Amino acid sequence: MKNKIEVPIITSHQYYALPLSIIYSNATIKPWIYSEFIQMHTYRGREDERMHVNLYNNKNERFLYEPLYTTMSPYKQFVGGNDVICVFKCLLNDEQYIYDFVDHFYIRSFGINEHFIHDILIYGYDDDLQVFYAYAYHGTKLSEFDIPYSEYEAAYNSDYQKEKSHLTLLYRKKDERFYPNICRIGYHLLDYLNGINTYNRESPLSVDLYKPIFGLEVYDELKYNLQYMRDWNLRIDIPDMYCVYDHKKFMHERVVYLDEHTDVKCPDDLKSKFAEIENAGRIMIMLVMKLNRIGLSNETDYNNLMRRFDRMKELEKEAFTNYYEYNRSVFENA
Repeated sequence: MKNKIEVPIITSHQYYALPLSIIYSNATIKPWIYSEFIQMHTYRGREDERMHVNLYNNKNERFLYEPLYTTMSPYKQFVGGNDVICVFKCLLNDEQYIYDFVDHFYIRSFGINEHFIHDILIYGYDDDLQVFYAYAYHGTKLSEFDIPYSEYEAAYNSDYQKEKSHLTLLYRKKDERFYPNICRIGYHLLDYLNGINTYNRESPLSVDLYKPIFGLEVYDELKYNLQYMRDWNLRIDIPDMYCVYDHKKFMHERVVYLDEHTDVKCPDDLKSKFAEIENAGRIMIMLVMKLNRIGLSNETDYNNLMRRFDRMKELEKEAFTNYYEYNRSVFENA
């Protein structure tokens, strides 16, 4: 048996992609996403000052999503031994999805030669084949895997695993219909344009970020990070840069969806601007991968990427401002 999943448009970080693969597969809850992830922010590591990129969602917590019922349980209090196979199959039969952290060393198809605890989403099983069906990352690509029960049991019960503190999460789709929140979209657009800390606006949970930067001001932080990586002869973090690209891809998809399904409209010339921004993000990623390969000391490509950050900021400021002004009355009366 398999519970439904679908590849989401946001795949940069597993804590977005895995839950969103559940949401994307269900037409009644998928519209929720179009009110989310408008805001983007960065923060720095407290020890090394390296930058990290995240998208903002309404729970302010990476594992909580409004269209999904979520149950969290500490690893040691959940289930152990070979009972994990039986328990997980019962949960899957109950239309629940299992977001777990296991030692990928024991799962042959991952091809990892050292102990490594990482996320995985179990969405089905086959007793004839004696496998779980799972979603996980292979390198930077979100992929489907057939994991033998014996390998999963070993990965779940790894001695290395027991030393790590983590959660097992259960997700179930809510039996209700979700719609885009037009009011929320409006003020998140303004937050993005003006670099406003959206956590301070909503803050249902305490969020402790070190040197956070929000909205369009993120581009200046991207330039700082590129210089930092160059100075210390480090590689650019690909998932974080893909997160920036995901933001551009999804904003383009968002304006098209809202234009087709709501009163928030986007004329064709403005849609072409969002398509141009998405393409600029795609070129940015190609440049980042090239610089990781040849080194940040390459002056031409380094300067090209710096200029591209400036150009993307200009394009977005113009497009987001025009989009908000075009729909101002809709947003303000929502």
